[in-house]
Amino acid sequence: MSFLSPLLSLPKRRYWAIALAMTSAVLPWPIAGLHKLYLGQPVWAGVYWLLWNTPIPRIACAIDAVWYFVQGEEDFNRQFNNIEGDWHQNGDRIAPSQQVITMPKPCES
Repeated sequence: MSFLSPLLSLPKRRYWAIALAMTSAVLPWPIAGLHKLYLGQPVWAGVYWLLWNTPIPRIACAIDAVWYFVQGEEDFNRQFNNIEGDWHQNGDRIAPSQQVITMPKPCES
């Protein structure tokens, strides 16, 4: 699992979460929960996958997509990126308005 740590520590982007949740709600394949994995919630992803043959995960994915869409950038970043303050998404990266956060380099083993 250590090879996934750098990927899981990257900032999460709101529109990717919305896209994954909507895709899971619309497509008939049992992919519900991918947005939960993306957001670092593997337990909820497992619950969605356990209920894959019921309509519950598709409805929950649609609700999650609407919730992420209605939720502001600051609230999303506070909840899923543990970022406080006035942050905004800028292109392909999350950029601070007046602060700088450095990511620790992964340990080479």
